[in-house]
Amino acid sequence: MQDFGGSKEPDVATGASQTQFIHDVDMSSFMVEVIEKSTALPVIVSFWTEWSDNCKKLSPVLEKLVRQAGGAVHLARINFEQNQQLAAQMKIQSVPTVVVFVNQRPVDAFTGVKSEQDVKEFIARFAPDMQPSPVEQALEQAAEQFAAGDVQAAGGIYSQVMQAE
Repeated sequence: MQDFGGSKEPDVATGASQTQFIHDVDMSSFMVEVIEKSTALPVIVSFWTEWSDNCKKLSPVLEKLVRQAGGAVHLARINFEQNQQLAAQMKIQSVPTVVVFVNQRPVDAFTGVKSEQDVKEFIARFAPDMQPSPVEQALEQAAEQFAAGDVQAAGGIYSQVMQAE
């Protein structure tokens, strides 16, 4: 399977590994990883293919935001071509398609590429406790320092953010 930029290494910001919140799912694991798990927390299901440029753009954004959510949501990645029966049952006709399951039911979806901010807002509707990332928190702190007139402190924070990113 193609890697879309997600890492299985521990996330420095959260200390969590990708595999805790992000799973490759197929017909045999769909009931456990999506339906059953959605009774405890929202599960975002992403239908993708290896050949789709739009999937290559959206997948890393989804994975990043799910990791940042720190367990408030999980991501189930489903290869559209290898799971056509499942895609047909869910009436998925194009990729990327993202569907959110809550309490064993699909509750919202979108198709195509969205900006990181749009995806974050989409996820936040189902995970309202989703915290800003450490980088977002640092940028907010830098903006506050700058507004207060402490340009040197703001510059130091911006420098740390640049190094982290």
